[in-house]
Parts: sequence; C-alpha cells; structure tokens
Amino acid sequence: MSDNERDTLTRLGEQLRPADDSFDRLLTRRDRRRRSRRLTAAAVALSLTAAGVFGAFQLGRRTQEGAPGDQPLLPTVARLECGPSGASVRTPEVAPQADGVHLDVTNTGEAAVMFQVTMPESGGFVERAEPGANTFTATVDPGAYEVRCFPESSLDPSVEPSAPLQITDQDGVWKDPTVTCPGGRPAQNVVYDPLPGATGQEGTPEEIARRELGGSVHEGDVVEIGGYPEAANPVVRVVRDGQVVAAVYLARVIEGGILVQHLTSCDEGPTGFEEPPTG
Repeated sequence: MSDNERDTLTRLGEQLRPADDSFDRLLTRRDRRRRSRRLTAAAVALSLTAAGVFGAFQLGRRTQEGAPGDQPLLPTVARLECGPSGASVRTPEVAPQADGVHLDVTNTGEAAVMFQVTMPESGGFVERAEPGANTFTATVDPGAYEVRCFPESSLDPSVEPSAPLQITDQDGVWKDPTVTCPGGRPAQNVVYDPLPGATGQEGTPEEIARRELGGSVHEGDVVEIGGYPEAANPVVRVVRDGQVVAAVYLARVIEGGILVQHLTSCDEGPTGFEEPPTG
C-alpha cells in the first residue's frame, strides 16, 4: 500500500469515528425503551386487576342482592318444637309450597300433645303431635299466626304461651278464595253433610264446581283453582270482573271421586240454593 493510500484511509477513519458520548446515548435510549415497556406492562396489569376486582364486586353484589326487587329466599318448611315451656319456632317466617304450608313439629316430651296454629281473624288448625318428629301440611292462608302446644287435657288453649309464625306467599302460589259480594251484601252459604261412605262426583274440580253453581256462573266468569293449586282438598273460585263472587270447597274421598263440602256465592240462584219446584 502506498503512502498516499494510507493517508486517505486514515482521514476516512477519522471522519467515521463515533462521538465520544455516542455509547452513553445508546445506553440511555435502551434504558428509556425498557422503562417504557415496564410502565406499559404495569399499566395493563393494573387495568386488568381493576377490571377483575370490579367484576368480582359486581358478581358479589348480584349474588348477595339478587335482581332488583328480589328478597332473600324464605325457608319452605316451618320447624317448630313442643317442649316443657310450650311452643318454640325455629323458623319465624316461612313461604308456603304449592300444596300448602309444610310444618316439621318435634315433640320433646314422652306423651302426645296438641299442636295449634291460629290467626285470630280467620282461624287455623289443630293437630295431635306424637313424641318425636311429626310432619303436617296445612292449607292455612298467608298471614301472621300464633303457635301453641298444650296437653290434650287442656280446657282453654288460649291461656297457653304462644310463639309467632309468619307465613309469607313469596312465590305467589296462593290465590285468595275469599268471596266479596258487590255492594257489601252478604254471600249465600250452603254446608253439605254427606252420609258416611258416600262416593264423590267424577270430573275435575272446576267441572264439579260449575255443576254445583249452575246459573251462578255467568258468561265470561273465570272458574279456576283457588287457595293452593296442589292442595289435597281443592278449592274452586269464580272470578267476575276481577272479584271473587263464588267459591266451592271440595274434598277427595278414599272411595273415589270428589265431595262438595261447602259452597258460597254472591248470586241467589245457584243450583245448591234453589228452592224445590212446587206444583
């Protein structure tokens, strides 16, 4: 290589020599890019965490509160106890089932006692509770009741201590069969007293109710099951213009068919009320 060529390469090398701080600037740019990547990743992670926390919070709210307007689910079996000090209620508020109000009654004594569930305005029912576990299904209306346990020899159960029991129709299974006559006039009532061993009528409860009411069922009336839809002894009500104007209380019999127990109507001329023909 000639001296001239060597001098030329030396000058070109000096021109291409990096600045003294170029390596520092390269490190600075690298560190800046790394910090940017870390900040971006942190922001994404924070966003995902916040979204997860919010979603879990919303799910928790839905789980605890349910849909708007929902109420906490009530137990569907009343758990009661007859002990030395009287009645105690383990489930102070219950919801009825499709066939009525289910009650589990534990008699802690060694002898049978009477078990009573009553509402001052509309009555209730009374049963005999044997020692140990007992189960009952009652077709009592929703409302506030008093529960009592008392010896079979008691002459006045009302003096016995009572415990409250609230029956709340949370699921809307009960249809009120109470007859309310227009103008406040009283309903007409017939109570049937079938002979022992009598066989019931054939047909659906609605068909039997129509036969018994006869002309009291008008065109456009709705004849449907009232009370509890799957009760052992059905009730049929007649709804006219949104008002219950008649009800037929029925009983299924072992011999077969359905017997009419009680009939009430606002009309004066149902089959059960008509006077026998004269002449």
